[in-house]
Amino acid sequence: RQLHDKLSCWPSVVLLAVCDADYVIRHFNVGSFGGRSDGGIWSEDRLGRGLASGELREQGFIPAAEPLPGDEEGRLGTVNHYVVGDDAFKLLPHCMKPYSGKVSKTMRTTNYRLSRGRMTIECVFWSFVTTLENPKSSDYG
Repeated sequence: RQLHDKLSCWPSVVLLAVCDADYVIRHFNVGSFGGRSDGGIWSEDRLGRGLASGELREQGFIPAAEPLPGDEEGRLGTVNHYVVGDDAFKLLPHCMKPYSGKVSKTMRTTNYRLSRGRMTIECVFWSFVTTLENPKSSDYG
């Protein structure tokens, strides 16, 4: 296995994390070598395997579909809970990723909304890295 990044030749470790809409990390995987793909690491991760097999749904770890906020009667139907990833991940039940290739206006809108959802974890990572770089400026240092 490759321990370092191919371009920089510096040791590299992959950190994968899943957070909720409130910026709370719910799952993380740290320690895989940087030469591996995110999708490959995710497919071997306990959460990734559980989502792919449906086991987490069966055990009740994934909440049941719910009505959209403001539609408590469920007139608009229900919506499943999803993990949002990027192109490195496989498209699986309960996992969404952007459309690729030539996309229509509707697909482009969907990609935009998925990228907005992914901004949550990007903000969590930014906060984490900032804390590591300057621990005295954080609330935890």
